[in-house]
Amino acid sequence: MIEDFILWIFLGINTITDMRNRSIYVAITLLFGIVEIAMFVCGEKTEVFSLAGGMMAGVCLMMFSALTRGAVGFGDGLVVSVAGIRLGGGKTMLVLMGGFLLVIVTGIVGICVGKMNRKTEIPFVPFFTLSYALFYIGGLL
Repeated sequence: MIEDFILWIFLGINTITDMRNRSIYVAITLLFGIVEIAMFVCGEKTEVFSLAGGMMAGVCLMMFSALTRGAVGFGDGLVVSVAGIRLGGGKTMLVLMGGFLLVIVTGIVGICVGKMNRKTEIPFVPFFTLSYALFYIGGLL
């Protein structure tokens, strides 16, 4: 499907920029968000609550970013919101929780082998993308 292809491109671009620069390009993210909303409106999907639920997961991350003064990246919330337009509420939460689990495991392993400490910044979007890939390949999305 074209929608899946567009989401893969979006996640790929943001994974690369998050890993290299530890930042998300807001303009690119908003452009993809507009494209996703346009495809939602023009497509067969009519579940507005699912779209809103998917976006709300990202909005919660953005609010958490504000509360933690940037400990969680605002851009991560934007990426999750845009992906949530395509995935819907339930699937977005599944991918988000998978991403959190992958970050936790990576952090624990990194600390145990001495490559990380409690203050080490870990880019989240690559783990969100990996979680999406694993669930997609596993047939859960």
